[in-house]
Amino acid sequence: MIKGKENQPFFFSLSGFVPLEDMKRAYISHLLKINKNNKSKTARMLKISLTTLYNKLK
Repeated sequence: MIKGKENQPFFFSLSGFVPLEDMKRAYISHLLKINKNNKSKTARMLKISLTTLYNKLK
């Protein structure tokens, strides 16, 4: 993944489109990283339940 301004993830592909599921997964991974893998805090930031977060990580 290429980083953009302020070390934020920057998504691109040669076709110009990135599948939404790939973007969701990368965004969740980014949030987990900045939250030091704290899943409860990440779920709260995303306004989803912890169970939903675990399901998205599968």
